Amino acid sequence: LKKGELAFVKTKLIGRECDQSIMLKFNSIRHWDVLPKMNNDIPWQEKNSNLIWRGTTTGIRSHGKRVSLVKNYKERYNIGFSHLNKQASVDLDKYVVGRVSVKDQLKFKYIISIEGNDVATNLKWILASNSVPVMPKPTRESWLLESQLIPYVHYVPLNDDMGNLDEVYEWCLNNDEHCRQIAENGKRYMEMFFDEENEKEI
Repeated sequence: LKKGELAFVKTKLIGRECDQSIMLKFNSIRHWDVLPKMNNDIPWQEKNSNLIWRGTTTGIRSHGKRVSLVKNYKERYNIGFSHLNKQASVDLDKYVVGRVSVKDQLKFKYIISIEGNDVATNLKWILASNSVPVMPKPTRESWLLESQLIPYVHYVPLNDDMGNLDEVYEWCLNNDEHCRQIAENGKRYMEMFFDEENEKEI
């Protein structure tokens, strides 16, 4: 953009002070159809204490992270590709374990969230649920204002390369009450995005 020009965008990099773009709630059907999913949620104490992640090899930027996650942890946790995109290499076929519905993912206390082409699509419904997002610090933000999410308050943080997943999971198991509170904090954070009148005013 030239100086003084503005653009409407769905997402932008966190921490770019010179960014002149204005975020709007674009692609809301895909990213913000959250409340119907919560009808399938169950209480924290009834959830499986395991980790889960499903996704595809989305995005040039996130492809390597997702591949590393699946290769390193598929045998220990409920982690795998739901499917591969067209650009994925054939040798990744053995890591495809099939889709898991949101309803079934919500049976787990800990749900991994990884950015794709921009933000993580599943982050909104995880935050709105009785489960906890386990994820690296966000690098991009959308209408959700991911830059305002606080580690150990709204999510359990992972290293950028996600190589410390075992240690993070052990921390979760040893801090069940803290994690339950993180899930509650996420639900409270999401409440402001369900006020349609307020959003219209904004």
